[in-house]
Amino acid sequence: MLTHPTVSEILNLMEEVQQAENAYRKIPKEFFIAIGIFLLLLGSIGLFLFTRSRPQEKNTQAASTPTPVQSTIYTNQTLGFSFSHPQNFDIHEMSDSATLSAGRFHEVILLSQEDDESPTPPLSLYYYDNPNNYSIPDFNTKYFSQPVGNPLTIWEKGYDEVSNSNGIQGYFDKKHLCETPCQIYVFSTNSKVFVLKKTASKKEPVDTVFKQIFSTLKFN
Repeated sequence: MLTHPTVSEILNLMEEVQQAENAYRKIPKEFFIAIGIFLLLLGSIGLFLFTRSRPQEKNTQAASTPTPVQSTIYTNQTLGFSFSHPQNFDIHEMSDSATLSAGRFHEVILLSQEDDESPTPPLSLYYYDNPNNYSIPDFNTKYFSQPVGNPLTIWEKGYDEVSNSNGIQGYFDKKHLCETPCQIYVFSTNSKVFVLKKTASKKEPVDTVFKQIFSTLKFN
């Protein structure tokens, strides 16, 4: 059976509520300001600790990145030249030569990446004997200008003039006429006309290595 509070009990409850309100009003405003500053400081510390932890995650990811392939130096003692190339590229030295209209044609080296299963290596270096020390344009005119469209042509007007830091000067053609699309560097030294050729390849590093070989090539 429910009982109703007496008038005395109601008055006592109202008095307790009034006392609580009075106590709340007596709390100084500085107390609430201090609480606010504390919460703001706590949030700032949390944000600082969070942002410091992010670079550590990046460093962990960087540690898992594969180590770049180191380069090595190839030296050809017979012809007296050297150049730099990545260690994961194989070099095949050639000894065959064929008689052409330009005299003796000599394949020197073929280069390919270790896992490249293409039937033809994408990089090669060969040369023609040039005992009369013709300039590259004159050499081309004498031996390769006819017939028009001869795939052995090694120079045409419009080829870019290039040089490297070791004093090698020559020409570059990014759209050379080969059996397949190719690019060539052609330069003359030591009574020889050299051609460094890159054929089409799906391997992205090939283009970088092609440029690396020419840029680091030097003769003794």
